[in-house]
Amino acid sequence: MKRYVLCCAALLSAGCCLADSGKLTWPDRSALELYHPGGWSFQLRYRSDTRELKAGPDVAELQAARLCGRAAWELLPFLTLRAEAGWCRADLDAEEGEGGLTWSAGLRANLFEYVPSASPVLGKRQSIKLGLDAEYARCVSNFEDTDFEWAETTITPLFSYTVNLRGPEHWPLFDPVAAGLFGGLVFSYIDADRAGGDLSENRDFGFLAGVNVRLAPDIVLELDTRHYAAGDASTSVSVGYRF
Repeated sequence: MKRYVLCCAALLSAGCCLADSGKLTWPDRSALELYHPGGWSFQLRYRSDTRELKAGPDVAELQAARLCGRAAWELLPFLTLRAEAGWCRADLDAEEGEGGLTWSAGLRANLFEYVPSASPVLGKRQSIKLGLDAEYARCVSNFEDTDFEWAETTITPLFSYTVNLRGPEHWPLFDPVAAGLFGGLVFSYIDADRAGGDLSENRDFGFLAGVNVRLAPDIVLELDTRHYAAGDASTSVSVGYRF
């Protein structure tokens, strides 16, 4: 955990250094938002996970799938809150679990923003942002008569680059109006319970990479992947609409 705190401090220091080379704002929009006024948004998201869980010297492979609806609300210009609920199912080694309920709550905050290119007509043509994403999720997928439930806490310092593609020569019905790349470190802690026995993640640090595209007028497509070590990985794809 000490290493993780040092990594976060280094990222924040790097964001402060940007103030000497260009325009820095404090704060602006949330870290991955794409040129849209504040308000509500809704996403349909599918996520697939492969993680190793340990109980003492024993290790088991967890494979999970989640299909969720997510609602997000921009509470402040730099802070977005979200909640989601849906269906999940898990396999643990050779055992197949039943479908169950999953839910999560999280937030995304923008800490610093650097704007290397802007237009008086189109606003920010390019934006580099440093932010933080945090989420707590719970899932249930029992194995016949054996209860199985797990919780995951995720903290991710985020670095994102967004480019505004809008222009008078584009036809907004088909052309994307903004696109973004994002990435960062991931700390993921899993606490699982199976028939009274406790399990936890075998690897808790990893890297996140993703891309999102906003299509006119209000549709957002997003893909992200997280890699920890060996075969541990999480991938999600979502499509959303902003009201």
